[in-house]
Amino acid sequence: MKAALNNKLKIIYAVMLLGFILFVTFGTDMPKSKKSYLNVHSIDMMDSWTNEKGIRVSLDDIPLTDGRMDQTLYNAVPKGIRVGESLNLCSRNLRFRLYLDKELIYNYMPEENLTGLGTGTVFHTVPIPHSNVGSELMLIIYRPFEGENGGSFVTAKLCNSRDFDHLMIHENALGITLSALIMFFGVVIMIVHFTLFKENHLGYDLLSLGVSTFILGTWTFVESDIVQMLMGSIVAIRLTDYVLLSLAEFPIVCFIVSVTRKKKDFYKYLSFGIMILCLGSVILLRKFAGIDMHKTMGILFLGYIVTTALVAIILLDNKKYCKSRGLKANLTYFSIGALCFTVGAALDMGRYIFSGKTATNNGTCVRIGLVIFIISMFVQIIKWISQVKKKSTREEFVNSLMQSSMSGKSAEETLKQMTEYLGKELNADKAYVYEKQGDGRYVVSYDWYSDINDKSKRGLEELPYEGVIDSFMVEYEKTGSVIVDDMRRYKEPYPVLYNTLTRSGIHSLISAPIIVGDEIVGFFGVNNPPAEKLDEIADIMQYLKYFFSETIERRGTEEKLINFSYYDQMTGVGNRRAIGEFEAEKLDTAKPYGFVMCDINGLKRVNDNEGHEAGDAMIKDVANALRDAFGKQNSFRMGGDEFAAYKICDEEVDFMAAVEALRNGIADKGRSASIGYIFVNDPAADLNEIKKKADLMMYEDKTRYYQGRTDRRRR
Repeated sequence: MKAALNNKLKIIYAVMLLGFILFVTFGTDMPKSKKSYLNVHSIDMMDSWTNEKGIRVSLDDIPLTDGRMDQTLYNAVPKGIRVGESLNLCSRNLRFRLYLDKELIYNYMPEENLTGLGTGTVFHTVPIPHSNVGSELMLIIYRPFEGENGGSFVTAKLCNSRDFDHLMIHENALGITLSALIMFFGVVIMIVHFTLFKENHLGYDLLSLGVSTFILGTWTFVESDIVQMLMGSIVAIRLTDYVLLSLAEFPIVCFIVSVTRKKKDFYKYLSFGIMILCLGSVILLRKFAGIDMHKTMGILFLGYIVTTALVAIILLDNKKYCKSRGLKANLTYFSIGALCFTVGAALDMGRYIFSGKTATNNGTCVRIGLVIFIISMFVQIIKWISQVKKKSTREEFVNSLMQSSMSGKSAEETLKQMTEYLGKELNADKAYVYEKQGDGRYVVSYDWYSDINDKSKRGLEELPYEGVIDSFMVEYEKTGSVIVDDMRRYKEPYPVLYNTLTRSGIHSLISAPIIVGDEIVGFFGVNNPPAEKLDEIADIMQYLKYFFSETIERRGTEEKLINFSYYDQMTGVGNRRAIGEFEAEKLDTAKPYGFVMCDINGLKRVNDNEGHEAGDAMIKDVANALRDAFGKQNSFRMGGDEFAAYKICDEEVDFMAAVEALRNGIADKGRSASIGYIFVNDPAADLNEIKKKADLMMYEDKTRYYQGRTDRRRR
């Protein structure tokens, strides 16, 4: 109810604000004021000039004549001139003198400045008396750069100087507005950076983006010519025009590197080097060779082109890296904006070059491209902020999961705790890990149920490969995980999978593969998670894929270490360390148990006569017989040809059956061994005494074996 009321209030407020803006724009004196500026009295003086040969010439396109650096143009004071009006000129890279009836009335011949002979855009106001209607105007123009136009008049109007200022502002209104907007966006982005500094877990360099945006906005503002009209400074504006755009290159590259998946600082170093090389070359050529900066603009243009190419390489490299690892680049909006900005910059640069470097108001297209780029970046930043929040939630979940699992003493216990935590935290019906067996079957190795007593949620302890596992594999290949929000979508493409899962009450699931090396050895997931958490869980599952795979691999390593530490490598039964741990932790001497000792007969003779390989075969045969009779976990090799085994049972007859099975097993393999055994039903019996009795019995059995034999050696 409150949310609906808040939305209505926001809508009402938006309508009120829009109504106010429309009223001020169209319902006040603003339209009349704008119209008055458009209707001010002015006489255009751009196209009414003739040269020395009587050919009509326009001031914005003064052709070169016989390669001369100077040119004289003629005109007359028009009849429409009013009292108080002036000839208002806007020149670009020109020196000139203006004569009225051959009398010098205006002389603009500035000295060479810090940047060279270029002056950039300069505004001039030349008073023309009303009484001089029809008088001859003679304009002598001096070009600063030999062999090229390199200069022109932007505008020439006969009007009141104040009205001229208003007209210039009106003509440049779009550019000024866009430039101001770009600078404002730059400041906002920097504020966002400092606001989100601690929460910017993605590491995106928003400060560099804000700085480069503000620099570009400032450069386009300078290019609008209004700054020069207001300030009158030449050298400062010329330096800004030449240098500022190059200074924006490095922070742009820093930002782009920060948003790529594999952040290569090499690109930042390269960009900085390009910037220093280009700017340094221009400055050094000016300082020590006296070359005009206007003549070295090509070096700066080359820097722009190389930086643009570098940005393209960074994005392509990032795309290739993401594709090879199945990652999303998350740069859709950025790429669209960057393309618009690049196209706008290329159009403005082309316009400037093909106009013979006389084009004015450079940056119109780049302004539009920049605004589109910045708007797209705001959309991208909003998405990134959303991702940051999701990542924070995800990392919090994963950290909690890891803390919960760290208490596990082994990878086995860690996997059990991870599975349980996954199911509980995601409010799923079931969490599970299926692993591939040696025969190709996929069997549950770890699982957790929200209601352990609900038999309907149990089942599916084993999944068939055909129709189920192979369907999962197809989806894993496509997207890296299986996300099913509605099982009905799988009814047609995967009917066996659909029937198998729906019969077990599964209507939604998320799972991801467990990969060790290059092989999928299983998968983990949850069944029937809450619908509103599907997207969040999908991200978490992808994030945990690596952790589950690593833990499974660590479990295998631990098993190998245990095998080396506790099992005899030749026979596979336990070693002396294993029997010691068995007696200390697993054997309950308060309950009945049986103990047997076994010593191989004739092992030394076989080693001497047939070789150690034959002796090893004898040892393995006896060990296998012992393992078959007493079980692998209860059988141990004490060293050389001596073995021992335990059997925990309540009845002596069960123990004696195992002893008889051992005798028969040894005999069936064509081997001989002396055996000593004892069944213990006395809780007070000392284990060491039990072992001595069994060893004595085994010694007596071996003595009987060697009686009457030629070879009297015990072994």
